[in-house]
Amino acid sequence: MERNISKERQVDGIRIAKLKGLYKGRKPGNKEDTLTFLSKPQNKKVIELLKKDLTCKDAAAAAKVHVNTVTKIKKLAFKNDLKIATA
Repeated sequence: MERNISKERQVDGIRIAKLKGLYKGRKPGNKEDTLTFLSKPQNKKVIELLKKDLTCKDAAAAAKVHVNTVTKIKKLAFKNDLKIATA
C-alpha cells in the first residue's frame, strides 16, 4: 500500500518535471560513425584476429581491448559485411 502511494507520487513528480523541461532522460551516446570506429588501428587488429577464427576472449587479450569491444566490432563489421582495409 505505502509502496503504491510512493510510486504514484514519483510518477506525478516525473510528469511535472517533464512539463517544466527538467527531466530529459539519458544523453545520447557517442557520435562516432561506424567506419571511423572500425578504422582505428586497434579495431583493425581485432578484425584480423576474428578472421583468423580466434575467439572473442582471445582476440580481446591479443589486441588489448575489452571483450565487449570485440563483440561490438564483430557485430558492426561482420553483420553489416563491411569491407575494412586491414594491414
